[in-house]
Amino acid sequence: MSDDEASSLTRGVKPIASSPEHMVNNQSQGGGVKYASMKEVKSSQVFCSVHLIQDKLLIGTDAGATEIICLDAAATLRRFILIFQFQLKPLSEPAEGNSNFHHFPTIVITRPTTNASGPDPRAEEASTSGGGGGGDEPFYTADNYIKPTLHVLSTFRKLLVYTSAASISIALLVFLGFEGTHLYVENVLIAPTAGLSSNDDDDDGGEAGERGEDAIWGWAVESQESWTGGKRGGTDPALGYRARHLIRAAWMAQNWGAGVGGPLQQRRDQQLLGGGGGSSNAKSDGSTFNVTSYMASAQFLSQAIALAQQNPRISFPTSSSSSSGSANDQLSDSALDLLALHSRVLERIGTPGSITAARDDLLQIWDLALSKSLANHSRHRRPIDAARAALKIGDLSYRLQDGEVAVGWWQKAIDYATLGGDSSSGGVNDSHHHQRTTSTPQLDSTLQHVPSTLPPSPLAQRTLVSALVSLSTYYAATQQLPQAESIQRSALRLLSHASSSFNSRVPSSSDLSSSSKEAQPLVTRDNAPAALHSLFLQHRASVLSVHHAQVLYAASTSAPAPPKRSWMSSKTTSTSSDGVASAQIQLHSAATAAEKVAHTLTGAPKPYADAPSALTHKLTSVYAGDKVLSRPAASLLRDARRTAAEAWNLSGMLYQLEGRKEDLGLALECFERAVHWSGGQTSAADPESQVIQREWATYWKNYTSLKEKLSKA
Repeated sequence: MSDDEASSLTRGVKPIASSPEHMVNNQSQGGGVKYASMKEVKSSQVFCSVHLIQDKLLIGTDAGATEIICLDAAATLRRFILIFQFQLKPLSEPAEGNSNFHHFPTIVITRPTTNASGPDPRAEEASTSGGGGGGDEPFYTADNYIKPTLHVLSTFRKLLVYTSAASISIALLVFLGFEGTHLYVENVLIAPTAGLSSNDDDDDGGEAGERGEDAIWGWAVESQESWTGGKRGGTDPALGYRARHLIRAAWMAQNWGAGVGGPLQQRRDQQLLGGGGGSSNAKSDGSTFNVTSYMASAQFLSQAIALAQQNPRISFPTSSSSSSGSANDQLSDSALDLLALHSRVLERIGTPGSITAARDDLLQIWDLALSKSLANHSRHRRPIDAARAALKIGDLSYRLQDGEVAVGWWQKAIDYATLGGDSSSGGVNDSHHHQRTTSTPQLDSTLQHVPSTLPPSPLAQRTLVSALVSLSTYYAATQQLPQAESIQRSALRLLSHASSSFNSRVPSSSDLSSSSKEAQPLVTRDNAPAALHSLFLQHRASVLSVHHAQVLYAASTSAPAPPKRSWMSSKTTSTSSDGVASAQIQLHSAATAAEKVAHTLTGAPKPYADAPSALTHKLTSVYAGDKVLSRPAASLLRDARRTAAEAWNLSGMLYQLEGRKEDLGLALECFERAVHWSGGQTSAADPESQVIQREWATYWKNYTSLKEKLSKA
């Protein structure tokens, strides 16, 4: 078709108003404008041209051109093709003179030759359907609406299927990851250690299981946090599905963190800990650190305890627990483990409210440890467990400034620890074990509780010595110097055999290296538990020596001061040379003993007397690679470093007080050693590291000020 033929198709076009009422079915209206009907369009046997101009559909046939106003020109064109089975062929551009259709697409619609069998059935259907009579058929059919609707419904159905499949897959992956994580924690991370894989009764005297040596020395009891699983490890199945998941969630929060909570979470934390609107990160000792993880862990354990109390298979201590029996010890053991875990987390948080809540949990543990409802010699029916609970209650009471209550509990700890795990004795005056307050005892009454010899059980020995150290600290801090000195002398007399006992158990490295200036104990895998026990006693002896030196100096002055870091004032004018000399002896002994403990734990050679301390902060492989001993060994190393630093710092202050030039040189050396022992890698999130940093700052200030003074002299 030529350009002239194409342009002739549009010569008869007349403009009409853009009104939605002007549809194909309309008849001719005023102005002589012609509107094509369906019959006229269908009668075209050659071709027709269609122009899409915005919302207009221009149809040109051999009978003339017709302009159709429609809401969707493209949809109307598709309906033409559907009804009449037109074939689309391109049409050449219109004539250059015709600017009305320039830049608009032009399509030629041709109809195929009619079949011999008759007219097209779809065309016939279209011609006979619709509005009835008049000869003008509607431009649409029912099929034109059903198919798009079905297509939309099919699209939505596919979208729903794909979305459902994706949601189910994601939910399944989340569930598998959640349960897989809990199974990993249950079977791997809180699995039982070798020391707890067998019967852990210390009084049997035999070596039980693979790590009977650890069971004898009791390190597994102190280092292992039982997560209600007991000897099996993991959690107790009797607690139920939800409670066990809460316990594992508490473990994850402690070890992996729990993020940062919002304002609502902070208000819940304050309600949980009895806070009065203060910062939940503030501890009673003034240090601050992020406790969100411990808050979350405490909440998980609180919910687990609430569920366990509703569980008929778990028996918690009640007012009638002393008179009624329990058929199953293990269930009560799970209750005690939950209370112990909860109290440990609350104690770690360190706010006054959390410490009070931790003490309440320990009081329940005390009741359960001495309860007659635990039959068949449960592992918590021994007096040593009561002694450990009493020691903790006393320490927490002292932190809450309840000194009189603390002294009473420390005395109970000494009494029960003296039994050394002998359950046949029936305890110490069980009739008054529910008394939770006591008046401050007199000196003679206090000394009556101190035994003349150490108990046979190593765990009882450590508990007894810890209680004596707590008593010494309390009496010294409250300026009760006679009581403090008496307790210190009695405790040091008990520990006088610790060094000889240690040397008798542990071989010396002088057999292997003759070049060592001083023989160092050689710790092996076999004697590691015994060596760690002896090192613990030696360190506590050094702590008591530091306390004793402070008391001796305070007693020798005209105005005694409490033995804290400010125990020595520069304004003191009257001092006793004997008291200072005795204090120096005690401090030097404490510093060297603490250094020896630290060097034994790290495996480092002992430094020469004229050289600074060669420091290493890593445990020897014997202790670092042991799952049972690594935690108590690391704690002992940290305490030994702090004790050595404090002893050297106090010794330097005494030398500096003398004022002589040679004494100032010795003081500078002591301050240097204190700085060395207090330094090292610390974590900003660890409150204990923050305490060490503050101590280091004090020692460094003393060192730099004296060094500057000597440089100017």
